[in-house]
Amino acid sequence: MIVMRGKVRLNIKALIVIFLCFKGVLSLGAQASYRIEFFNLNYRINKGVKNRTSSNINIEIHYANGTKRNLYYRPIRNRGDNENNFKITPFIAYSRPVKITCFAFVNFRTGTDANGTKTVNFSNDCVEGSFDEGYSPRMTHIRFSYRIYPIIKLTQPTDNNIAPNQYFNTRATSGFLAPTYRKWEYKLGNGAWKYVPNASGSVLIKRPQDFLSGNYIGQYIRFRIKTCNTNYNSTIVSYYLIDNPPPIISHSVTKTRCNYTSDGGITLNFQRPLRTNEKMLIALYFENTVGSNSFYFYKSFSTTNLSYDGTNYSYTFPENLDAGNYQVKYQTVNRNLGEENWTSLTARNVKINETAQVNFNITKRSDKTCFVRDDGYIEINANGEKGRTFFYQYLKGGVLQTIAGQSWIPFSNPNTTRISGLGEYTYRIQVRDSNNCYAR
Repeated sequence: MIVMRGKVRLNIKALIVIFLCFKGVLSLGAQASYRIEFFNLNYRINKGVKNRTSSNINIEIHYANGTKRNLYYRPIRNRGDNENNFKITPFIAYSRPVKITCFAFVNFRTGTDANGTKTVNFSNDCVEGSFDEGYSPRMTHIRFSYRIYPIIKLTQPTDNNIAPNQYFNTRATSGFLAPTYRKWEYKLGNGAWKYVPNASGSVLIKRPQDFLSGNYIGQYIRFRIKTCNTNYNSTIVSYYLIDNPPPIISHSVTKTRCNYTSDGGITLNFQRPLRTNEKMLIALYFENTVGSNSFYFYKSFSTTNLSYDGTNYSYTFPENLDAGNYQVKYQTVNRNLGEENWTSLTARNVKINETAQVNFNITKRSDKTCFVRDDGYIEINANGEKGRTFFYQYLKGGVLQTIAGQSWIPFSNPNTTRISGLGEYTYRIQVRDSNNCYAR
């Protein structure tokens, strides 16, 4: 909107368009923007001015994108026209200001006219100064002050829990000149603001352990950017400082009972117990062996307590698992704060080996030697999971046979056995191991 003194003319259509453009710019969010202040405008016309002339004072601000905006405009009509500490309402611009121009044309009745443009140029984002220029001895100098500084917004993370060994990834509005970001500050708890050492740029990538000392767990830490060597600060973001997740010192797995069952298990052993109000979030991923061999999310778990057996603080997954390669990711959060999230996790690869399959084959057989004698036999060889023993059962002519009242007969040797005293029949044989895993 043009600021006019004297006769004020408002173009309603222009105002509506400007309003709509301003609303559209706001929706951009991360676009670089600047606060512009224009104040303490002073001058006085000391001699008579000719009538019916276009005498005026016009002050404009120009932007890097080639556009400009009026800061002040007034037709000059009479001796005594003046401004005394005039100011406008500060406003926001969405392109970097590069200069202010002040044009004065005053057609005096006698003497030297005022007719010229004076310019002040800007070379950085942070601008503060005064303008004091003469145009004619028949009027005072035109004097005014200006102040321009960038509006920097920091992005508040949805996950604001952070451990000493995790990185802050705090981002500021981009698009400003590099020196704008040179003063990152932090505030721990209710303490004073301090500079973050060796921090520059629009992204702060630091870990708490890089610049904090002492006992800071359980406190909030806040960040801001102090701009222009003044008290103009960015928005503030905060994090809650939690302990590093307890390190995993070992893990153990339970094989599946059989090669075709889904009853394996994983136990994680940690270095320490969970603290008061500390909650562990665990995500389990299973390897996709088809195609890229990448891991896909399987299921999430959480606990506020680790089991202790006198040696280890442990967590055992409460569900039976298939054999295969897994990836475990975990972190701890303060269970009284916020929602659970899975954005910053420690990973560990775990493999549940598949139990060896039970196999058997007939290594030797002999038919009976005489019509009246049942002296045929079958020799069986079996293999499977190490350390397990084997059993067999057989059907004779479709009828299940028993020995000493038992249908499952142990092998006579670790991996081999003989079924003797067989007559002329069709026999069907089945083999299993000592964990009731069957040959298939």
